[in-house]
Amino acid sequence: MTLLQLTTAVQTELDRRNLKSPKTRGNALKKVAEFIAIQASEHSVNGHIVLPSDKNMLKKNYECHKGAVLNGAESSVINEIYNQYQLLKMKVMSFPKTTEIRFKAINDLRQIGFEGFVPVSDLWKDHSVIPNVKGVYMVVRTANNAPEFLTEGTGGFFKGKDPNVSLDVLRANWVNDTCVIYIGQAGGIKNGKQPQSTLRSRLKEYLRFGQGKPVGHQGGCYIWQLKDAANLLFCWMPLPEDDPRTVELSFISSFKKCYGGHRPFANRKD
Repeated sequence: MTLLQLTTAVQTELDRRNLKSPKTRGNALKKVAEFIAIQASEHSVNGHIVLPSDKNMLKKNYECHKGAVLNGAESSVINEIYNQYQLLKMKVMSFPKTTEIRFKAINDLRQIGFEGFVPVSDLWKDHSVIPNVKGVYMVVRTANNAPEFLTEGTGGFFKGKDPNVSLDVLRANWVNDTCVIYIGQAGGIKNGKQPQSTLRSRLKEYLRFGQGKPVGHQGGCYIWQLKDAANLLFCWMPLPEDDPRTVELSFISSFKKCYGGHRPFANRKD
């Protein structure tokens, strides 16, 4: 998407809200957009806008440019810029005729809107980089060598249940020629209800489970029986407006089409 497309989407949303002082937000949008344009070398690729994964980073950079603390209108506008940024990326992603979803390499995932790609070992130390919004996530293994499976992994025993499976099961579920080994979601609608979980809270549980803690996140537990589990990468796609469960199912379906009906290694069910 271009900067013009993004600012137009933000302005349309602001107009829809019938704000009491629309000019205040409009002026703030203009100033922030001008700043992004100035920083085009950092925030665009081939004319398409690419924002920092953390909106607070953009806010800090804008404050340095402005030489003063953000006012309420500017902060609100940047929040909406990120909301519309994610929505526009999802719209691009949803057209399989023009955007073929591939799961072979990190660049394939970046092209459809995933960000992060942080090693598990780093997230065990500090998970604050994970967005505190609902969305979908993937676990990525970039190593080219064959996986080494452990008879006993690092997963926790939730309610006394052993999370480990046999080596035969692990071998049977492994999928070659892909970097994606698990697809998950946080905050998706379940049984007609909207959970309060976010990417940060859900992945925090997942990471704690991988450290042997007895927490209720046994989905994707196969990854903790990989010898190089600490080197795996977590990436995510924030979805402030869309249902993560629907998007997750779409990704799993696309994966199965690419790999002869097989789900990602650690996805035991759709």
